[in-house]
Amino acid sequence: MLSGRRYRLELTAVQGEQCEEFANVCRAVWNTGLEQRRQYRRRGGWMTTRRSARSWRRPSVSTSG
Repeated sequence: MLSGRRYRLELTAVQGEQCEEFANVCRAVWNTGLEQRRQYRRRGGWMTTRRSARSWRRPSVSTSG
């Protein structure tokens, strides 16, 4: 059985802004990943969590001379 909990946060104005910014970043990352999966499926592929996680572990390293 699933159960949920609710908490009331009493944030300062600065904390509220930081939480909102954090939520916006999380939403953007989620939506980007979702769109990538949709595009992959349209091409006939299937992206699993394991395959997706493997690609996340490979950092893109840029070298500037």
